[in-house]
Amino acid sequence: MHATNENGPPPRSLFEKLFVRSWEYRYRRLLWGFRVGSGLVLLGLGMFVLSYGSWWALWFLAGAAADFLFGYRIYQITQSQPPTRRV
Repeated sequence: MHATNENGPPPRSLFEKLFVRSWEYRYRRLLWGFRVGSGLVLLGLGMFVLSYGSWWALWFLAGAAADFLFGYRIYQITQSQPPTRRV
């Protein structure tokens, strides 16, 4: 007898498969706070290096933007879906 897809979990996107782990659901607020903190540190470093006129600041600013963007997206995903149980 073949199982149907009606009772299974919804299909996960490629982003979820690559970046969202099972423990992200349990500690979502802690990890969101960590990502915001690290993004602010990268933003501060980028502004400091930018004040001296160096182009290296763009790497820090891009890292801060990616940290905020991916962190918020992962927080949204973990808040909207219950964790799937893996055996």
